Amino acid sequence: MLPILRLLFALSGAAGLGLQLGWTRMLSLGLGQEIPATFGVLTTFFAGLAGGAWWWRRQRNNARAQALRCAGLEGLIGCWALLTNWLLPVATEASWRALGPAPSQALHWLACFLLPGLTLLPATLAMGATLPAIEHLTSQLHRTNPHRQLGPVYAANTFGAVLGVAIAILWIQPALGLPNSVTFFAGLNLLCTLVLAAIGFRCRSEETPAQPARTPQSASTSHRAIPTPSAGNPIPRLGLLLWATGLLGIGYELLATRLLSQVLEDTVFTYAAILSVYLIGTALGAALQNRLAPDPGRAVPRWLIALATSVALAGWTFPVTGALSGLLRGWIGDGTLASIASEFGVALSVMALPSVVMGLLFSTLATAARGSPMGLARGVAWNLIGAALAPVVVGLGLLPALGSRWTLILLGTVYLALLELLRLPRPHWIGVIGVAAALFVLPRNLHLQQTPPGSQILHLVEGPSDTVTVVRQPDSNRILRTNNRFTMGGTASTIAERRHGHLPLLFHPSPRHALFLGVGTGISFASLGTHPGLTADGVELVPEVAALQSAFAPQNDHGPQLRLHVADARRFVRGSVGRHDVIIADLFHPARDGAAGLYTREHFTAIRGRLAEGGLF
Repeated sequence: MLPILRLLFALSGAAGLGLQLGWTRMLSLGLGQEIPATFGVLTTFFAGLAGGAWWWRRQRNNARAQALRCAGLEGLIGCWALLTNWLLPVATEASWRALGPAPSQALHWLACFLLPGLTLLPATLAMGATLPAIEHLTSQLHRTNPHRQLGPVYAANTFGAVLGVAIAILWIQPALGLPNSVTFFAGLNLLCTLVLAAIGFRCRSEETPAQPARTPQSASTSHRAIPTPSAGNPIPRLGLLLWATGLLGIGYELLATRLLSQVLEDTVFTYAAILSVYLIGTALGAALQNRLAPDPGRAVPRWLIALATSVALAGWTFPVTGALSGLLRGWIGDGTLASIASEFGVALSVMALPSVVMGLLFSTLATAARGSPMGLARGVAWNLIGAALAPVVVGLGLLPALGSRWTLILLGTVYLALLELLRLPRPHWIGVIGVAAALFVLPRNLHLQQTPPGSQILHLVEGPSDTVTVVRQPDSNRILRTNNRFTMGGTASTIAERRHGHLPLLFHPSPRHALFLGVGTGISFASLGTHPGLTADGVELVPEVAALQSAFAPQNDHGPQLRLHVADARRFVRGSVGRHDVIIADLFHPARDGAAGLYTREHFTAIRGRLAEGGLF
């Protein structure tokens, strides 16, 4: 029965990641901007998983009860997922009305964390309880060596998650759409429910002894006599280690995803390739744990040093990922699958080794927690609490405040600092000092922003969602760039950019109010101020772009009749109540992840609803 259970847990992992991706896409369309929605869903996911694991308690020691409880958890996930197809649109529509068209950044981020939490929490709580529940069930079916079941179970679940990412992005979402993709993966959970229930009913009940010759007392004594791997070499402050490594692991994944988006295509396929590498690596690490770390007390110091070393190696690899991407594209060729394969290869160069060691470290610490008074469920919960904090601590805190280089240095250094919690022999500290030195001499250009020959970066801002630069060209003109890829205009094309504002207004006989979506440098938007009697609102998605408007003065100077709002264009149009004579849409990049929402029937219908009589789009 163990292979069947691992297969079921793999399907459960596929369903979990498929649901996460579907919910993220739906909430990004509703909340506006992909990164805040992604952070909100990630935090909700890990917080819910932590709560579910913390809530879990080992109860009756029989396989029938455990199988039926697992079936109940999977059924709750599937049923609540089906409910979200109705709940998420209703909740996001209510958020537009409550927040208005252009809420403050703090209020917007708060909504991005609260709304997923309120709508997804029951499903994520059930997901969090599934790992200790399935592990408990498999240990009941393999009583001779129960502590060796965690690594294989976790590996099966994570390999399933890789499958969920692949089929969701490449097949299910494009073929069925977002709501139907949620329904599909909810169906996988319900399938697991039926099979687990059948297993439960086939198992003998608690009152039926497995071996009549043995008394309940002798069976209990035999079960207690099984040695645990951490009994002879306990790990001090195990909860703190699990919490910190959860935060650091997801923090590194977020930072690596951000840096790779500067050199890769930065599409939904890019995100899928990076996430797949991360999940495959952690699954391999978990699968190898029984072989490489039979004694957690001895293995944990090695894994911490190995993780800090792999982070340092990745820091030196990031600057060459651009050249590696070009080399792989030239070798593999063009096309969607070729592009995904090349991006997968680049992600391997900086994600493979750290993720494998993360899988080894987590499964080793979790195995130690299983044999300690803390227990597996509480140990997993501590790890997930740290993971839930990573988007806030790293994505919203460290990265904007310190930049990518010092954030990476800090992550690697904290891995080394955790060795203070362990009894590390003195000779090991020589290697620790060497790894620390490698971290502190990482390249200064770790932000990965490339400039044309003779150009100079005047301003560089690494915000929570985008890296924005103002570049001075050899002819002293300035251009605006986001994520090292998209040029959002500049002073050299001032005349052409101002026409982008003038020409749409000339199609209307007497415009009095205009709406400008996609401000960028503000040069096109500023041209609206030269039309007598006209007032206008401009909407810019990226806060860092809006903050750099002064870098393009005097070409974008304008008076108070033009007002700039930092907001998502889709949400601004849906949430506003005013009418406009002319609505101008500019600076949309179709290749950018999330931009497709600007070309949907729903968005055009919303724009038509904001036009005054005789208005033009």
